[in-house]
Amino acid sequence: IMGILGRAPWTLGGARLVLQPQSKLDELCLWLRERGYSLQRAVLAGDAGRLYAALLVRGGAGEGFTTAEDALFESGDPLLASWLDRRIDKAEHELRGMESASRQTNSEGAKMTLSRLKHMREELKNADSV
Repeated sequence: IMGILGRAPWTLGGARLVLQPQSKLDELCLWLRERGYSLQRAVLAGDAGRLYAALLVRGGAGEGFTTAEDALFESGDPLLASWLDRRIDKAEHELRGMESASRQTNSEGAKMTLSRLKHMREELKNADSV
């Protein structure tokens, strides 16, 4: 997706794009933000036990969400709890791998991501219990 959009600068002129990344969601959101795209909305879809995020993105300057998680949280997506649980499990697994490989210098970002995901999951639990 990043390669395609990198070769399509006309999309920065206000084009509305629906993107469904299969991997590297965090990297894509960062890339989009750094290049002037704004994340307007995100929704989840499930298929064969897997969850996929679909992103509505607009080219050009504008307000938007920083991360897919923020957009999903705001939308109140009914699949968000399951998706966050999976993201937390994956982040914990990656962090354990980094720490066992003595790559602590790279683990700080992973720790921050994990903390943010856990905080968001706790907020979602609290909102559900109200």
